[in-house]
Amino acid sequence: MGTLIWLEHRLRPRPGWLPFFLLLTLVSTLAWAVVMARWLPEVNRVGTMAVWGMLLGTLLALRPLAARWAWALFLAYGVVLTLLHIPPLRPPLATLFNGWQPISSFIRQQSLLLVARLSAWGEAIVAGESSQETMGIALGMGLVAWLLAGYAAWATFRQHQPLRGLTPIGVALAVNQTFSQIEIWPVLLFVPLAALLAAAIHYHTLVEGWEQRGVDYSPEIRPEQLAAAGAIAFCLFLLAWAIPAIRPSAIAEAVRQTAAVQEAEAVMERAFAGVRQPERASQPVDPGDGEPAEGLPRAMLIGSPPELWRTLVMTATISLTDTSQIGGVNWRGLSYDQYTGHGWKVSHWDDRTTIAAGELISPHESETVVQFTQTVHWRLDGRQTRYSLGLPLSLDQDGVATWHGPGDLARLQGEEEEPFYQIRTAVPAVTSATLRLADPSAVPERILSQYTQLPDGLPPRVRQLAAQVTAGAGTPYDQAVALERFLRQYPYTLGVTRPPTDQDLVDYFLFDLQKGYCDYYASAMVVMARSLGLPARLVVGYAAVTANEGGVQSIMQANGHSWPELYFAGVGWVSFEPTAAYLSDHTFPIVGEQAAAPLTPGVDIPMPQPVTTFPWITVLLLLLLLVGGWQWWRWQVRQNQEDGILWAYRRWQKQAAQLGHPPRPGQTAWEFMAEGDQLLQTGKRPAWLSARLTRLHPLLHRLTQLFNERQYAAAKPPPSAEGFHLWQGMARPLWLLRWWQKIGGRAKE
Repeated sequence: MGTLIWLEHRLRPRPGWLPFFLLLTLVSTLAWAVVMARWLPEVNRVGTMAVWGMLLGTLLALRPLAARWAWALFLAYGVVLTLLHIPPLRPPLATLFNGWQPISSFIRQQSLLLVARLSAWGEAIVAGESSQETMGIALGMGLVAWLLAGYAAWATFRQHQPLRGLTPIGVALAVNQTFSQIEIWPVLLFVPLAALLAAAIHYHTLVEGWEQRGVDYSPEIRPEQLAAAGAIAFCLFLLAWAIPAIRPSAIAEAVRQTAAVQEAEAVMERAFAGVRQPERASQPVDPGDGEPAEGLPRAMLIGSPPELWRTLVMTATISLTDTSQIGGVNWRGLSYDQYTGHGWKVSHWDDRTTIAAGELISPHESETVVQFTQTVHWRLDGRQTRYSLGLPLSLDQDGVATWHGPGDLARLQGEEEEPFYQIRTAVPAVTSATLRLADPSAVPERILSQYTQLPDGLPPRVRQLAAQVTAGAGTPYDQAVALERFLRQYPYTLGVTRPPTDQDLVDYFLFDLQKGYCDYYASAMVVMARSLGLPARLVVGYAAVTANEGGVQSIMQANGHSWPELYFAGVGWVSFEPTAAYLSDHTFPIVGEQAAAPLTPGVDIPMPQPVTTFPWITVLLLLLLLVGGWQWWRWQVRQNQEDGILWAYRRWQKQAAQLGHPPRPGQTAWEFMAEGDQLLQTGKRPAWLSARLTRLHPLLHRLTQLFNERQYAAAKPPPSAEGFHLWQGMARPLWLLRWWQKIGGRAKE
């Protein structure tokens, strides 16, 4: 207990813990609002920078350090932490314990990748081109969040002007709210909490002035002021919630029509094309020819409306007569490499090249492949994406290839809206034995780094479940099969709602929803594989269907599908099928909800049981309400039924006895007060405790005076509640003194 008291004293800000936690909450509202808007994949790290900036800003503001040196340190730390945290350049914990060489290799690789991404972004802006790169924007937002939070802490704790420091944060919240169209709760919380913080700092400033001038004041002022501030804050909350937002649309539109503003908007749209738009954040759609929105790629399948089954997407024929050679290969359109926790996106959307008709796009990595041609008639819209069975080798028309990296195709498009095209593709002709022999140490470093990426906030139980499922699997292929077979236990359905925005998508599917369609299955397998160190990615397109007698496949919109691909050295990308409604080449077919016997150890574990979250917050609030109501009732009964002066004096005698100063027989109240006052003023104690004990003298003097009047006056005054209020100011300092004596003064100033 003594150590806790010492720590509390050493860490306690001069204005007290209430202003500190109010400011922390206010800064957290900014972080919360930015995360809710989901502007960037790195948005969670941007929010964290705000909290760290507030903590360091508070520390520097409370230290006797000149402003210029404090801000120099703050800016230096901000730049370093932004570079380490947002890209991120800091090595993971597993790497830190493996020696200097892995650490330096990681930092060098990530630094080169950061420089390449920033260079590509800058070149696109200078060339007047559109850029989907977000890293430069994320670094800027992280540093701005750091500065805003630091300035708020400085203005609050050094200058004692919290509203000045909170104004930039309020402006940032308003801008974020205007352009993101998220829920207004962060703004609603910001307004009343800012009023409470201003009241708390104002009271602290007054107290410091009174104490410097030696002015006596009652401790009752503080709760009264906070109660009044709380009432005002509550009214402000209701007002902010009730008043509709004022939108001067006519003025804004007139300003936007000016030439200078339109030119600036054009530049901003090109430079910040990677920043998410509000409608995209809330409505993920079927990826077509534009950049796919972050989220579930096949969200249009939810609910399976009848028109999806009737809408013809394309018809196609293939040159193979024996389709068993290619197994269950699907029509691929786009592969995703970056998982954000809420969905998928393509990280290098700017890496595009022009492909001439008949030109080799990229050779297949496997030495044994099946090559064949597909003739496709696209019938749905003017989409330029060229869907193919397997990885494209060549196209019969000029096209544009989007790459994840060298030789790593993300999507192939035609330059013209031509509904007919022929495309030649390759599918690896390998067996399970070949895949089991693939050497995991031969995976290229770029593939391993890019396709094992996972967000920092991935719940640990996802990794734990992946390790449990693959326990005993000897090779990466066996691990992949184990994951595939495990996920096929989950029931397939399109009757689900959109996933919650405040929970990791895969964690929600595995432990809470426990049913879903292809996006959920594929995302879960990719994330679980990546957690094991297996390079994996998500691919979207359309499921292949059985051809008619003329060899024509008719693909409907409802055949939209997504699946995982895992990388094997010497083979390349291999498709898997964890979705229960589809057959897989790697496991036995599943009929209904029953799966065949497991192929590898550890696969036949049951699905995790859904965890019912106990409403701890609600229970805690109810307990606090009950305790507070009980204390208030006791206080009212005490005031109505008992003389507060006699009650408070008995409490003082009891505390004095515990401090080694019990009342003696025949001792007057004034003599007892004089000895008690001497006890409080003498002894080696820390300055913070001595200051509190010094303020007890007027309270003790007044309590003794009232006690004498109550006991010995000829005309006894009526019962009074003043004694209760006096004891409120005496109880905590006496309690602290008692604990200080118990720990023997071990805590040092």
